[in-house]
Amino acid sequence: MKKLNKTALNKLRIEHNRIVKKEYRVNPANQFRFDEWFLNNCEYGEDQGAKHEGAPFFTYTEIPSHQTKSGNPYILEVA
Repeated sequence: MKKLNKTALNKLRIEHNRIVKKEYRVNPANQFRFDEWFLNNCEYGEDQGAKHEGAPFFTYTEIPSHQTKSGNPYILEVA
């Protein structure tokens, strides 16, 4: 899993803003609010593709369908 540092969270905010409707976008001045939202809503799971013990984990949060431009839910993931 990528470390959730400042740069990674900034890239996640940019991806989030690309996917969501205008009213759900987060401007750069509110990066800390995005960081808080992501960390409070993210989920952890084991990478099912790994064949060995100590497999990497992934972190993700789901953006609900009513918030996305496409009308489909979207998984915002840190690989």
